Amino acid sequence: MILFCGDTFLKTKNNVAPFEYVNHYFKNFTVCINLETSLKTDVQVKKHVCLSISKNAVRNIPKAIKIISFVNNHVSDSGSPDELVQELKNAKRCVVGPNNPTKLSANINGSSVDFFSVFLGLPRLRLSYNGLKVDRLIKLLKQSTAQTKIVNMHWGYEHTTIPAPFQVKLARTLVDNGASLIIGHHPHVAQGWECYRNKYIFYSLGNFNFWQFDTKMTEKNRWGFMVKYDHINSTVNPIYYRINENYQPYIIDEIAKKNYDEKMKHLSIALPESDENTWFKEVYSGWYNRELTVWKKRCLNTSSFLLWIKFCIWLILPIQLRYYFIRFISSLRK
Repeated sequence: MILFCGDTFLKTKNNVAPFEYVNHYFKNFTVCINLETSLKTDVQVKKHVCLSISKNAVRNIPKAIKIISFVNNHVSDSGSPDELVQELKNAKRCVVGPNNPTKLSANINGSSVDFFSVFLGLPRLRLSYNGLKVDRLIKLLKQSTAQTKIVNMHWGYEHTTIPAPFQVKLARTLVDNGASLIIGHHPHVAQGWECYRNKYIFYSLGNFNFWQFDTKMTEKNRWGFMVKYDHINSTVNPIYYRINENYQPYIIDEIAKKNYDEKMKHLSIALPESDENTWFKEVYSGWYNRELTVWKKRCLNTSSFLLWIKFCIWLILPIQLRYYFIRFISSLRK
């Protein structure tokens, strides 16, 4: 059995153990996490949010966490990720990364499993996830002879509960090319899941242990789910949890589980119903307004002329123009 967990930072408030309330649950599984951070050094990349951890945090990762998906937008926040990869390997972890994309072959309970990890940044010039990274990933999938092929996708729009239609299209394309299971992360909130051609696609598991110091705690980012995956029989089971004030996940009881089953049912039903125009109006609009607020705040707090130029370019990217056009057409129909 493999247990998949979402976005993980290995930091908490008050320096408490990140997995204190779930560590006992890990013992019966091979656990895979998405480690979204870098190793703290004197180097720091100039960006809005930089994440880093100490070597001690790496050494305290529970032994049950065997697989580390390490292809995302924070692996190089403190320069080269190579030292962190070496620290993880020294701690006997299997690291899927940091190259984008990466494949790792493993034998779990006598069965061959290939883990793939890829990071796909937001499309700027088109409404798709086409490109070299996707082409390489598909090539790796086709070349794989493993009995099970699991793809960790770091993708999508942060704090949105419905994935973009082009994400759904890509996920199904990956299944068509051999993927047995797709595990999504990066939005920091839970999204729906579907069964396509008898294969399961989880678009986002949500935060697991992720201290979002730049974002307020809300109901949306205080819950998520692990995925219990029987790779022999190809069955799945979501395990819901909530996150406490210290950013520690804890598994909920059976009564609370019914509430989250309903939430997940609602999110999953929305997947096939979200066409491009609807998604832009109901989902992208919220993401756009949040990003616009961040850009304005950053520009007003700096005298950097270059940052203002970047902001102006962001405002007229083709995907923004598409959003403005849909919003304009909608206003005419009212």
